[in-house]
This record gives sequence, C-alpha cells and structure tokens, in this order.
Amino acid sequence: MKAKYILLIALLLLMSVQAQYPNHINIKVAADNQYIKYEINGKKSGTHYTKALTLNVQNISVSDWKIHIPNGMVMRAQDSDYQNFIITNEEMITLKAGEIKEIALFAMCIEKNDIGPGENERYYLGEIANKKLTKVSQFIQDHTMFQPEAQYALWAVSDNYPIYNIAGFDTSAQRQLQALVADVTNQSIPTNKLSNDYMTEYYDVPMQLTIGGEFEYKFRTDKSVTIAMFDTNNIVVRELFQNPQVKPGYHKFVYEFDGSIYTDEVYFIKLIVNGEVKLNLKLAKV
Repeated sequence: MKAKYILLIALLLLMSVQAQYPNHINIKVAADNQYIKYEINGKKSGTHYTKALTLNVQNISVSDWKIHIPNGMVMRAQDSDYQNFIITNEEMITLKAGEIKEIALFAMCIEKNDIGPGENERYYLGEIANKKLTKVSQFIQDHTMFQPEAQYALWAVSDNYPIYNIAGFDTSAQRQLQALVADVTNQSIPTNKLSNDYMTEYYDVPMQLTIGGEFEYKFRTDKSVTIAMFDTNNIVVRELFQNPQVKPGYHKFVYEFDGSIYTDEVYFIKLIVNGEVKLNLKLAKV
C-alpha cells in the first residue's frame, strides 16, 4: 500500500512539473497544424548576413507552446527575384495561448545573385537545407560568425563562390571558413595567392583610386561595429571597417575603398552596430 502512495505522489509531482512547462514543437509543424499563425518579412534595419528577417508569430491555440526554429531551416521568398535564406542561429520562442511576439531571425542568403529583401518582402517556412549547407550554418552559430566571411562561405556551397574569395577583416574567421568549405565541398584551399590583390586582401594593400569618408557615433556600452558597402541589390560587396569590441564613448569611423575595383554608379555605405543598420549613406559616383 505504501508503494502505491509513493507512486501516486511521484505521478502527481510529474504532472505538476509538466504543467509548468509548455509543449515543445517545430515551428513548421505548429504552423501546419494551425497552432500558430505567422508572418515573415525582410528586416528593415537588418542585412542579409546578420538579423535578416523579422518573424511575427501568434499562438492561436488553447495550449502554451515552446516553438523551435532549427538551425539550417530554409526561409523561402514568395517573390523568386529575392533571396532565399538559411537560419544561422536556432530560436526557442515561448508562447502562451493567444500570445503574440516579434523576433529578429539570424539568417544568411543562399542565393547570391538574387535581390536582398526590404521590409515588405514576404517569406514562408521551408525545409531543412542539405547537409553541406547545414554543416556551415551550424558552424556559424557555434562560433558566432554573423559576418560577411561567413556569408561568403555559404555562397561557396550554395553558389560555387570561390573559396579564395572567402575573405575579410577577420583573418581568423577567414582561415577557419576556408578550411570548412574545402572539407565540405571536397576542394583544396588555393595557395597561388596574388600579390596586391585588393579584392581579397584587407590589410596594407595599395589602392589605385581611393574613395572614402567617415561616420561619427557615440556609444554608452561596448558595441560590435562594422562598416560595409552594398550594391543596389542590397548585397554586401566589401567590409570597410570592423571592430567587434568598440568601447563606450565618441568614435570617428573612417572607411575607404578602391574606386578602380568597385565601378558601379551607386553604392550604399552602412554603419552596422550589433547586427543592426544604424546609418545608411547613398554614395553616387560622379
């Protein structure tokens, strides 16, 4: 009889603990079963390699849920002219019955030649990407590499972007990502480096035609700061400045690029702070 009472108490305790926590469910399963409704758009202050998308999600069921968005899930554009994305940082979103939340999603482009989204571009939940892409996207999450070098690595898998062009200010990330992509795609890392190659060298390389400017900004806390140049399709073409640990205070950020290499009539120079675009300067060449 004592054993029965102990068993009953244990079951009651288990039920009590379970009642405190919501059910875990994949976001696509939740949407397909109409437990939630959602809308995904391009993020106004994001870039295609940081916080790229905005998710608005509502729990329309009578139960509480913990919604899982897995690393490697593809977000597909409704308009095929725009980029598809892969989630590069998984999310767990707790939603009470009837609750609405807005979440910025870390995602990167997997269609290099398509247009980067604005805030009015709509997306829908897709499948989990292939093993090669998910190996890279998981590496990006594990090493917190939400930066152009990581975007180039994904393009090297999705769009045959040259391994040699996985380059940027972060030379440690560059080396790690080149090695990863070489392994994933069964290629060799190129060793025939060109001298004075401005496209892939980010330090001490002379410019033929220097074009530049500066941003002034004041911070109250430590920030990660990047200045990057984008084309008219909203695609990054070059990092111009990067510092992951800018200290509080007033700062003047200087940027330069070689106008003989980047020859489009219009570019956009963006100041990106902690993954959010804070200033966007249109640069029209005359």
